[in-house]
Amino acid sequence: MARDLDAVAALGLDHVRLFPLWSLLQPNRTLIRERALADVRAVAEVAQRSGLDVSVDVVQGHLSSFDFLPAWVTTWHTRNLFTDDDVVEALEQPGRLGARCARRPARLPRPDAGQ
Repeated sequence: MARDLDAVAALGLDHVRLFPLWSLLQPNRTLIRERALADVRAVAEVAQRSGLDVSVDVVQGHLSSFDFLPAWVTTWHTRNLFTDDDVVEALEQPGRLGARCARRPARLPRPDAGQ
């Protein structure tokens, strides 16, 4: 992975976007897998060593298709991903990943962006 991220940086790019599989990160509404969080942080750290910033997109499925939604969302056919209180509350859980990764220097936006 480090070699691949070094190659990305060598192309002149300055960041990568990570898409952890939501169904692995949050297999049910109340469980966030710590191992999955650790894996995301590890990739962010490798990217940082390659000189890249990282953007983590935790919630997939609303744009790319519903194929990437965890089963606990897709079985709620009568619920809305964006307005149902139970779904919204559960969606806040993986959002905390951003707070955890934000403690790391490899994140977007850069503090010096635009200077």
